[in-house]
Parts: sequence; structure tokens; C-alpha cells
Amino acid sequence: MRQTRALAVIVLVMISLLTVPAYVVNAQEVYLNYALVNNTISIDTVHYHIELDANAGGIVNMTLKNDLGDTYDVLVNASIPLLSIAINNMTLRNGSLQVVGEENDRVLVVEVVYDAGNLTVRERLYFYSWTPLINVNIEANNTIENLSIIIPVSIYTSNNESINLIYSYIENGNFTSKVIASSGVHIIKSNEVPVAYSLVSIETLGNQTGHGNVSFFEGASFRSAVAMKKLIINSTEANNTRQYIAEVVYGNVTSVYLDLLATNYLPAVLAIPPFAAAVESVADLGKNLDMIARLQKYINDLEDRIETLNSTIKNLQNRLADVQKQLDNYKGCEDHYKQEIKARDYQIQRLQERLHKTGLIEASVFIIGIILGVIAGVYIIKNKCR
Repeated sequence: MRQTRALAVIVLVMISLLTVPAYVVNAQEVYLNYALVNNTISIDTVHYHIELDANAGGIVNMTLKNDLGDTYDVLVNASIPLLSIAINNMTLRNGSLQVVGEENDRVLVVEVVYDAGNLTVRERLYFYSWTPLINVNIEANNTIENLSIIIPVSIYTSNNESINLIYSYIENGNFTSKVIASSGVHIIKSNEVPVAYSLVSIETLGNQTGHGNVSFFEGASFRSAVAMKKLIINSTEANNTRQYIAEVVYGNVTSVYLDLLATNYLPAVLAIPPFAAAVESVADLGKNLDMIARLQKYINDLEDRIETLNSTIKNLQNRLADVQKQLDNYKGCEDHYKQEIKARDYQIQRLQERLHKTGLIEASVFIIGIILGVIAGVYIIKNKCR
């Protein structure tokens, strides 16, 4: 019961923080950069580096980053691209890729169009700067009897690392997460609503026993669960490289929606439902002191950033008010300055003429008059042109 309450608290806290990074960190800390070359786009954020190749039919390279500065390769010599699409067992390739939407280095929308005979399939992927969650929308101009979305993970594994495959679903109104076999086909039951598929890597340090740390997480949540028919899992291992391929199969659909998540330990994301339940099923969040410590560090960092940003905003507002005040002071004074300069020029001309006609005494008196006139002019400018 205490573990459940602890999980609930973490979930609620982190859900409340999910939108915070988008507003409290500066452009150097949260960003989304991309480069489009021919039919391939590379995307770089604080969470990952991705290469999406429309000719190959999906993501061919993905390296994860986290808030601790670690990196994690998700696709190592993968034979199948991530988020590739198969129609009637034929994988779609040689698509046409273009950027169809972007927003201030924070949101990027990429569309890949595939021509599959009498079918036109459009795949839209939504990338964000503040979260590694990727939204995927697939639409076709006609009904597809058998559509598969293939989600491979190919990773180097260590001796102290265990991989867990979790399937989350609702059965008779009850939410359930269970560990599934590393290979096999799961047929979706009539009274079963699929929620998510997750691959969780748990790493223990040295001879540590019990629950370890979440070193890697990959998952997909199903927003088109009604049309989902099968979940196929295959796994192979060679040369210390382990490859998992999840194939989500739909029947008689024109559109499919799902969310892809891959992270190298990011607390704010691991707490997103339904993925938090998958992590809880294999890692004891209630007793994982390392996760709590990292979570507290994450919160402290956010608070520091908020305080710094608020101070910066206040300083900028004060500077803006001072500049505006100076601009207001000088409004309307331009013509007055021009008239004063014109009058001084005229007086200087008269002085030069008198110097030629009169003596030094008269010239000196006239200079004193000019000086007094200048002083009076400055006084007028200061008092009337503010």
C-alpha cells in the first residue's frame, strides 16, 4: 500500500512538471534542431539524436541522452528501421519526406508519404523539444486489411542488465501489467483493451541484490486500441547485442495513432501513465532510493532555473522601463535642437563679422552674450522637452 501511494505521489508530481521544462529553461537548454538532406532528416534534442530515412522506411539511427549526461544507443546494426510500416506483410520503403510544421525550435512535424499500389499511406511524426515522447499518426486513402507497425530495439547488453517485456491492458475494467515472454504472439482477446507495450532495462551494480536502476526504457502506447489484433514479439542475441522486435498488428483500418517513448532514464517521462505502471511492475519505485534522489535533483534544478529566469525577466523589465523613459524624454526635442543650432550658427557668423569691424572689448561682450544664450537654451531643453 505504501509503495502504491509513493508511486501515485511520484506520478502526480511529475505529471505536473511535464510542461514545466518548456517554459522555465532557456533556448540553450531545451532545443530541437534538424537537418533535411535529400530524403533523410536528422533530429537532435536534449533527449535523443534521430535519423529518419524515408528510403529505408523508418528511423535508422537513434541515440538517447538523459539529464545526467549519459548516452545510450538504441539501434545497433538494426536490420529493420524503427517505426517502419508493413501492409499485408510488405514493408513500405522509398517514401517522400518533408517537414510540414515547425514552431520555434520546440515542435517539429514530419510527414512521410508512401505509394503502395492503390494505397497512399501518410505517416506523420510529431517531435518535441521538452519530451522524448513521439506522436505517430498513420492514415491511408483506403481501408487496410492488415497493417503492422514495427518497433525494433537493438542494444548492447551487460552482464548486470536484465531486460523485461511488459504488456499493459484493461480487462473487464481492470488495468493490468504483466511480464510477457521474450518471443511469441499475443492475440488480443475480445474483453481486452491494449494500452501499452514496454521494454524496460534494469541494471544492478556489482553484487547488489534486489531492484536496480532503470537504465533504459522503450515503449509504445496504443491510441487505436480497438483495431489492434495482435502483438508479436521476437528476440535474438548475438555478439553481446540483443535485438527485440515488437510488431503491432491492426485489421481493417484507415488510420492508426500511437505514441512512441524511448528514454535513457528520465524521471519526468518514466512517470507518464501508462508507462509508470510498466516500470512499477519490474522496479520497486517505492524503495528505489536512487530514483527518488535523482527525482529530487531534477526538481531542484527546475526550481533554480525558475528563480534565475524570474530574476532575468525582472532585470529586463526594469531596463525596458528605463529605455522607454529616455525615449519619452527626447520626444519632441529634435526640432528644438535644430532651431538652437541654427541660432548659434547665425550668432557665430555675426561674431565673425564684428571681429573684423569692431574691437576686442565689444567682441568679448558679445561672446559673453552667446554663452548666456547657450545656457538659457540648455535650461529650456531640460525643462520643456521632457
